[in-house]
Amino acid sequence: MKKRQKNQKIYKILIVDSEIGTRHLLTNYFNKNEQTLTAVAVGSVAECLRLLWVSRNNLDIDIVLVSSYLSGKTSGIELIEIIRQLGFFDLPIFLLSKYDVDPELERLMFAAVRGIFNKTTVRSEDIAKKLKRYIKEVIEYEPNVVEDLEKRTVETSKREYKYDLLRWKSPRGKFRGASIGSGQDNDENESEINEQ
Repeated sequence: MKKRQKNQKIYKILIVDSEIGTRHLLTNYFNKNEQTLTAVAVGSVAECLRLLWVSRNNLDIDIVLVSSYLSGKTSGIELIEIIRQLGFFDLPIFLLSKYDVDPELERLMFAAVRGIFNKTTVRSEDIAKKLKRYIKEVIEYEPNVVEDLEKRTVETSKREYKYDLLRWKSPRGKFRGASIGSGQDNDENESEINEQ
């Protein structure tokens, strides 16, 4: 078991799966091997909704993993739609599916699912790695603009472009830039620019 550092935020994951083996496998891995992730698991739609609704004013769940196949009348995709209808719009939800791309991908996009894990081929370590990457690059990331708008000039053999360049630091720590102005009246120069 890895030791957790003081003042390190622990992200709580809710796993919703009617298969007891999957629940135990994931919760044991997260709770024993991860410093920044902990997990709680439920086996039914009713348990999931009860847990979310009771703690809605002081929600301590950071990410939800929902299996696409649940026992009972409600599927995993329907559960995700219900969670969104109950007002949990910003709660990141990932789908545990038997496919790499779920057949009902369009419904998942409308329900703002953040990703799909193939639970028949993906290992617990891979799920943890992708969740930690999501936490780092989406949840914890704060935009850090490196420079304000600045006038730049680029000379080519045909004409001279004047444009505004906005630079920022990406979640992975690289400097990026994009032209946000047009060089000529009819010319749009908005391609992304990489900078070291």
